[in-house]
Amino acid sequence: MLTGTRFSYDDVSGSGGELRDMVREVTSTIGSINIGDFLPYIDWMDLQGIKKRMKKAHNFFDRIVERIIDVHVEQRKRALDENREWAKDIVDVLLGVAESQTLEMEIRRENIKAIIFDLFIGGMETMATTMEWAMTALIRHPLVAKKLQEEIDSIVGKDRMVTESDLPNMDYL
Repeated sequence: MLTGTRFSYDDVSGSGGELRDMVREVTSTIGSINIGDFLPYIDWMDLQGIKKRMKKAHNFFDRIVERIIDVHVEQRKRALDENREWAKDIVDVLLGVAESQTLEMEIRRENIKAIIFDLFIGGMETMATTMEWAMTALIRHPLVAKKLQEEIDSIVGKDRMVTESDLPNMDYL
């Protein structure tokens, strides 16, 4: 919804699960206890490699957001050249504000990237919280969990994960 594009984890990069892996890396790193937080005088050493891992994740997400903005700039230019309307999303709105600079504050590409990244992370956090509540509910209601597991086993099997294409067939879920 944020970028006006629908994609799955596998669509983002040629390596298939790279986005999924990076999201896992960020969530595990955020939840890690960093010795440098407790002993600031040794924080610069990054003994656990947390800063290094976060820089790698930042660079990865920066490339994705750059790609999203580039695609929107190109689509926007094409639509304006052809004098036609197009379905606008938040990225288009931000690019339009940056172009017009009618606000007192100047909006640069870095600002747009930061806003997109904040919204993306906010969406991830919301999803993580929703999943926690769902898992808690399943733990508290074992009969419901059993019925759901039976549905998953009958439709997906035990050898692979549920994919988006499975969802239309999963009435109970």
